[in-house]
Amino acid sequence: MDIPWEFRCLFWWKNLVKKKPEPPLIKINNNENRINFILFLLPNKKEYAQIINYLIKPEKELPEHTIHYVCHKDALPYYPLGLHKNFITFGDDNLNQMGIINNEPFLDRVRTLNNDALIDLNITFNPATTMLAWELNNPLKIGFQSSISDKLYTIILENKGNGYFEKNFKTIEQLLGLS
Repeated sequence: MDIPWEFRCLFWWKNLVKKKPEPPLIKINNNENRINFILFLLPNKKEYAQIINYLIKPEKELPEHTIHYVCHKDALPYYPLGLHKNFITFGDDNLNQMGIINNEPFLDRVRTLNNDALIDLNITFNPATTMLAWELNNPLKIGFQSSISDKLYTIILENKGNGYFEKNFKTIEQLLGLS
């Protein structure tokens, strides 16, 4: 995943200046403390959205979980209509020059969800969702490998193509207790 040097500098600066509190620990194998609230950060590109479209499950199949999805509003048509009520979308007016979400009401809305897990399904670099993943203080964060992924996620997955992506998604489902 290629990350522009400007974003790397900003990310380095934020890590240096803003001391983030440690997220609370969560046990993913204990029924008492299982993961119930999940936030998926979805890709904006059509070709990746089509892959994700086959993998995300309608909420009716997961009644014991509360699932929310975040994506750019232009990507909304790429995802199942039945899930749109659980989508939180942002537009270009919510982004700054670097493509980072700078709208505090939007960020506060996502923060108040208090999700147990954050899953970033962006295979390629997306500045909006990358910085959103950094801003949120979720106990479990899963994302794909990059040069800054160790600062973002608690579980890092490799991406070696579409077939491997499906295998990674099955791993995510197992970790979250969705399968």
